[in-house]
Amino acid sequence: MGKGFVYPGAPAINVAAQELNTGNYLNASNAIQNASSVSFADPYLSGRAPEFIFWNAGMERSLTRDMTIAVNYAGDEAHFLNTGANARGYWDNQLNPVYLAALGPLKDSTGTKPLLISAATSANVAKAQTAVSGLNLPAFFVNAANAFPSSSVVTVAQGLTAFPQYSGVTDTWGANSGNFSYHSLQITLVQREAHGLTFNVNYTYSKNVGDDGTFRSGFAIPSAALSGGGQNWKQDRIDRSWTTISAPSVLHAFGVYKLPFGQGAMGGDNRTVRILAGGWLLGGIYQYNSGTPVAVIGNQCTATNYPLQGQCMPDAVPGATNARINGSYGTGANGTVFSNLSNVRYIDSTKFATPQNVSTVSGSPIYLIGNAPRTQALNLRNPGTQDLDARLSRTFPIHESINFVFEVDCLNVWNKVTFGAPVATYGAANFGEITGISTTFLPRDFQFAGHINF
Repeated sequence: MGKGFVYPGAPAINVAAQELNTGNYLNASNAIQNASSVSFADPYLSGRAPEFIFWNAGMERSLTRDMTIAVNYAGDEAHFLNTGANARGYWDNQLNPVYLAALGPLKDSTGTKPLLISAATSANVAKAQTAVSGLNLPAFFVNAANAFPSSSVVTVAQGLTAFPQYSGVTDTWGANSGNFSYHSLQITLVQREAHGLTFNVNYTYSKNVGDDGTFRSGFAIPSAALSGGGQNWKQDRIDRSWTTISAPSVLHAFGVYKLPFGQGAMGGDNRTVRILAGGWLLGGIYQYNSGTPVAVIGNQCTATNYPLQGQCMPDAVPGATNARINGSYGTGANGTVFSNLSNVRYIDSTKFATPQNVSTVSGSPIYLIGNAPRTQALNLRNPGTQDLDARLSRTFPIHESINFVFEVDCLNVWNKVTFGAPVATYGAANFGEITGISTTFLPRDFQFAGHINF
């Protein structure tokens, strides 16, 4: 599609002039012009609502008269989700990786520049055709390149996109193509009030897989285009991995305990104990979430050394299994001091590498597609979160149905610092460092309150 496109309403002049003007690469004065971008609204995706399928199975039984346990399996599958990621290379002005592999090592007709980023002149197209049988670029595009052989606009790579007459294609509904699958084991322990205690504990062990993040390419990726080789990947499959929000272990617990002092309990016969210690309730909420996967990307790629591809990602060094260093987050050399955060690295950069350069032109690399997993490469996860909030309260009767309630709340009882995610851009000077703390849980905070109920 798009190879012979002519703007509607174009003047009926000779064919050669019409080819030159198609795509706005040459104007009437034979001056090179930058092509315009265009938006495409896929009628299929725009008319599709998100799809969700849920299923679960479980059992529940009593452990004691007041305590029950439930064990459940819950799963779901979802399609056509708007994840903000666009994996539709054809409609995204991306270059098919087949050409990256086949033409990346070739020089242009002058022998001084990589063929892919050179102007699509007749001589350069002929060189490309010797490497890829049946390759064909639009005549208007080649004519424009012949007129301006030093152009960086009408390149071989641009000519091989689906719509070379446009500088860019915005896929309006392309992000509505996300897919997820979720599987979980859920255990719930419930204690109804007994001996002054009531609680609820929920633990979930899960795996959430999807394609909700960055994409290397919206095309199928042949092994020849993947740095280090390996297998051929069908469209979008190489980047189907742990989702960026996946937390394998989640534990939530809350409970209330009536302290065993006062009327009908310890010290019930002592007026002082009844007045000072009777009727107090101690409550708490505990939350734990394991860290989400780190999504490592690379900063080595530019428009010239990674022509018209998707997200740049590094390679995982062969044989490497774990890239974590300096212990747990917040430990290690002065790792607990906020001012020293930038001095501690938690990702070993030597476990990653720049993708393979296949260019034969010195100083002008052409990188293949990096082979590191999209998320959780080499078992890398972001800091987990942990928090305990507590409350101590007591109700004082005043008169008949009028009561005074006094409360002391403490948020983040342990005053635990929750760290932000480490820098995950391979090639950055601070790769693997934590540059701040998360604001999910604030520092310890005491709050006192009193109110009257009537």
